[in-house]
Amino acid sequence: MRAGSPTIDLFAQDNLGLRVFVVTNQSGVARGYFTEETLAEVHRRLRDGLSRGGASVDAIYHRPHLPAITGECDCRKPRPGMIQRALREHDIDARRSCVVGDSWIDIEAGAAAGMPGLLVLTGYGRGLLEFQKNRFTTEPVHVADDLLDAARWILEHDRTPQDRRGGEER
Repeated sequence: MRAGSPTIDLFAQDNLGLRVFVVTNQSGVARGYFTEETLAEVHRRLRDGLSRGGASVDAIYHRPHLPAITGECDCRKPRPGMIQRALREHDIDARRSCVVGDSWIDIEAGAAAGMPGLLVLTGYGRGLLEFQKNRFTTEPVHVADDLLDAARWILEHDRTPQDRRGGEER
C-alpha cells in the first residue's frame, strides 16, 4: 500500500472504532531464510508507512515456527493461538471481530477463534479461490477485492463503534 491510499485513510478514522492486528506465520525464520531482526525491520517499515498515511496497527503477532523444524504449537495458523492471544491481551470480543486474509489458513484460524473470515483476492487469495477452493473447509463470509473492499464490508455489516471495541469507547 502506498501512503495516503483510501485503505489507509479509512482505517485511520478513530470514530469508526476499528482495531487492527496483524497475525502472521513467518516460517522463514525457522528455515534460516531471514532473522528475527530482519522481520522486526519489516514490521517497523510497515508501521512507518501506515503512520505516514495516518493509520496504525494496534499490534503485530508473528510465529517463526515450522512444525517440521520446531515442533507443533497452538499459535501457528490455522490454529488460533496468536489470534486468541491478541483477543486476550487487548480485551477484544471475538464475536464482534473478524479475520481478513488472503489464504484458507487465515479463514480457518479465524473460525477456530470464533470469528468469521473475509478473503481478500490480493496476495494469494485469487489463486486459492480459483484453483484451490477445495482447501477451504470454512467458507469466507465475504470475498473482497482488496483491503478497502473488506473494510467497507466490515463497516456495513458491523455494529456501532462501541460494539466493535467490545463495550465502551476507549
